[in-house]
Amino acid sequence: MNTLDGVSLSICTTTEEMNLPSFKVERNQRVCVMLFASVVLLTSLSASDAAEITAAEVLAKIRPVHPRLMMTTDTVAVLKSNLLVDPWLRDRYASQKKRADRILGEPPCQYELKGGDGLLGTSRKVLNRVATLAIVFRVEGDAKYRDRCWSELDAAAHFKDWQPQHFLNTAEMTAAFAIGYDWLHDAWSNEQRQFLCQAIIDHGLKPGLHVYRSAPKDWPLKANNWNVVCNGGLAMGALAIADESPEIAGDVLARGLASVPKCLAQFAPDGAWCEGPMYWGYTTLYESMYLDSLQTACGTDFGLGDLPGVDQAGWFPVYLNGPAGGAFNFADADEDREPRAGPQLLWMARRFHEPRYAQYQIECQGGRVGALEMIWGPGIDRKPWRDIPLDRYFRSAEVATMRDGWDKPKGWFIAFKAGSNTISHAHLDAGSFVLEAKGVRWAIDLGPDDYDLPGYFDQRNQRWNYYRLRAEGHNTLVLNPGKGPDQNPKGFGWITTFNSTPEGTELTADLSAVYPAAEQVTRSLYFVRGKNARINDTVKLRQAGEIWWFVQTRADAKPSSDGRTLTLTQEGQSLTMRLLKPDSTTFELSPAGPLPTSPHPPTQAANTAVTRIAVHLSKVQEAAISVLFEQ
Repeated sequence: MNTLDGVSLSICTTTEEMNLPSFKVERNQRVCVMLFASVVLLTSLSASDAAEITAAEVLAKIRPVHPRLMMTTDTVAVLKSNLLVDPWLRDRYASQKKRADRILGEPPCQYELKGGDGLLGTSRKVLNRVATLAIVFRVEGDAKYRDRCWSELDAAAHFKDWQPQHFLNTAEMTAAFAIGYDWLHDAWSNEQRQFLCQAIIDHGLKPGLHVYRSAPKDWPLKANNWNVVCNGGLAMGALAIADESPEIAGDVLARGLASVPKCLAQFAPDGAWCEGPMYWGYTTLYESMYLDSLQTACGTDFGLGDLPGVDQAGWFPVYLNGPAGGAFNFADADEDREPRAGPQLLWMARRFHEPRYAQYQIECQGGRVGALEMIWGPGIDRKPWRDIPLDRYFRSAEVATMRDGWDKPKGWFIAFKAGSNTISHAHLDAGSFVLEAKGVRWAIDLGPDDYDLPGYFDQRNQRWNYYRLRAEGHNTLVLNPGKGPDQNPKGFGWITTFNSTPEGTELTADLSAVYPAAEQVTRSLYFVRGKNARINDTVKLRQAGEIWWFVQTRADAKPSSDGRTLTLTQEGQSLTMRLLKPDSTTFELSPAGPLPTSPHPPTQAANTAVTRIAVHLSKVQEAAISVLFEQ
């Protein structure tokens, strides 16, 4: 327990402490909570050995043998022995071999730029192909897999560049070449090794050093997914060829080790990722490859894995995945009815001695670069994970989830977020939620729009013109709507109370800072397990104006004769919505699209077959809105 200015705040440092049943911060403690978050960040950065490591020091630790990226000379032998006794691993390897056999008949990737992401799709395909072919060659010993891997690498090495203008593309291709060079090091001729090494240097490390030296305010200083992906991909390349080019490799490694704590510190204190579940997957995939490559190559990850919250990150997808509708897809996360997971959970299980992460991944079998399951899966300890608490509040991200149980595929699931509107990939969605019951997601998040829309990432202006990114496109409040952003793009909402009991959950959030037109906005959520959920809002405007309350749904909504009850039907199931307060209005139904006063960009998504349920109050200064969802 830590104390700031006399206010007690519980800080989770172990799995057991993480599972506390409740957490409460009063509104007048907000400044102390913000100070607490700053202290955690500063402590995280200073606690890492990585920030001070020099090029010479990191080079001195690199093992002089290959393989050394996430793999050692014993890895394949361990894999082969476990394939004889582990049905899950045998099944997953069979999938990898089937994929490798399919790749044999496919042509190598070509230099293709697609939309704003450019070469990214190609880089990812090369990475997946190289990792798959390399691991299957190591097990089977058949030269056809090695030779096809060479064809892939040879083609990409002859690209004019790896498109450093969008550096994710360069980073992922560098990771692919690092794995191909390192995992098959003894299978290549001297000429092939020299060729691959030069490609890593010319197309990967040199452009990376240019960014480190000339554009340090780019991804090296950012705290989003770009930081760990770019630093991680470059580090893998540097570790792979450090013997051949120690000067450039050491420079890249030292600069990356100084940069990446800024990103990993964002997992504090509870393991959440503010960019949403899709970017949790991207970030943690490269975090795991980066840190494990450091460990196997250098014998240490330089304290990066010990930063607060990093060990808890495996719980984020577990809690955000609902039984019916996949993850709570806030920020720019796609709707996906498959649960979010990834082979990185196997690495987390090993690194943080949490076998429940491993069992969760084994049951879900999701994520990119499936070949990594062959590296991190053999002989791993597993433990049933459904003994964890039903509810979880992720501080700093200000996300909370609650449910009936872990073995109820048609049970209730509610996920709520407040948090920051300023982070990368943020929507104006403070106060939004999703709701499932009876195997159906009734209140949905529409997810992102097309990244190639004009100004999609312009958070100063155009981004907030698109319905799916505005508050009106989420399950939250809009006050005094107009052409401009319908929440404060710099606002932050706090979950001030979170109480979980066997009977249900109570949550309160202060959303005042995201609504400039209001003196006070509070949203409370009351969940009775297996029965109902109620949303209560209290709003006090600075002067009389408009209040809109929204929910987006794919259900068919049939109103009662008085308009205050809706019967929702979807997939053969039904749910009831009741307007408890105020007495003076009814539900309004319309297609999910902009209000008349909102921007109407002609090329944005149409949200086909989605209904927007609204409560609309006009010429009011204070209001209380209460809506009940029940079976």
